[in-house]
Amino acid sequence: MDIAPSPATKTVPLVDADLCTGCAACADECDPACLVMDGGLAVLIEPEACTSCEDCVPVCEVEGAIKMGAAS
Repeated sequence: MDIAPSPATKTVPLVDADLCTGCAACADECDPACLVMDGGLAVLIEPEACTSCEDCVPVCEVEGAIKMGAAS
């Protein structure tokens, strides 16, 4: 019996609201503009537009405030 591999899961930026300082570095770095600032927090408004490039992660000033994870 052959088992088909599961399709790759798209990853998107996941923002930890407790750690996000609202610096906007991730939103500024997001070329598809799917990350925006809302109420002082980074928010993923268009997950389908995310290219999973991960450019938003290393520019964050707080380690762990934004990381890539499976799109829900």
